[in-house]
Parts: sequence; C-alpha cells; structure tokens
Amino acid sequence: MSHYPVVVFDLDGTLLRGTTVSLLLAGWLGRTSEITELERAFRAHEISNSVVADTSAGWLAGKSVTEAWRVLEDGS
Repeated sequence: MSHYPVVVFDLDGTLLRGTTVSLLLAGWLGRTSEITELERAFRAHEISNSVVADTSAGWLAGKSVTEAWRVLEDGS
C-alpha cells in the first residue's frame, strides 16, 4: 500500500470557484499546459483519472507539504 503525504480533493472545481486544486498546484509547479492537456484527454475519454492523478502526483516530488498548503490556502 502506498503512502501519499498530500491528498488532493476538488479536482473539478466544486469547492473552489474559478479554478481547481489541480490548476492551482500545476500553476505553482509551472505545469499549467500539462494539466490542461491531461484534463482535455480525460474529458475525451482518452485516458483514465488514474493517469491524471499519477502524473500530477509525480510533480509534487521534492516539494514540502507546507509549500503546497500555502498555495492551496492562497487559492481559497
């Protein structure tokens, strides 16, 4: 069983207005165009949600939970 130090909710913008957690984190990481393409491919049924989750989770490697929280708090 894998252990993830960060769990992301609100990937579809239900809780945040005008953005999503995925977009906030991707923007912070300089990967906005990549998440945009992943989300497009998901909506087109070309990839599964697990591809989006696994790919974007990898972008957080080496980032601190504190840094990620700061980004998310600024977006609320």
